[in-house]
Amino acid sequence: MAGPACIGLVGSPYLAIALFCVGGFAHQMLNGALITLCSDLFDKRAVGTASGMAGSIAWIGGMLFTLLIGKSADVIGYNPLFVALAALDIIGAAVLWSLLRHQKEPNA
Repeated sequence: MAGPACIGLVGSPYLAIALFCVGGFAHQMLNGALITLCSDLFDKRAVGTASGMAGSIAWIGGMLFTLLIGKSADVIGYNPLFVALAALDIIGAAVLWSLLRHQKEPNA
């Protein structure tokens, strides 16, 4: 996700689009890996509920983030927002790692 953070540094619109695409690809690759996390962490009877709740929270977060970006872009511009996108993915990965680090392996 370092690509979007560098968008404000490039002069070419084509390079900016390429950096944004690389960041989007990286974000979706992470999302694909996280989709299976519910089946790894929850009992098979709770996977659907956990996945549905995660999807609902993601939808609400996306809606609120869109409103926030719309308001913030008018005031501070897009460059700080692209840096925030990269920072939020790194923070999210760190939080997820710290939460999963304490999970114990199930007895085989």
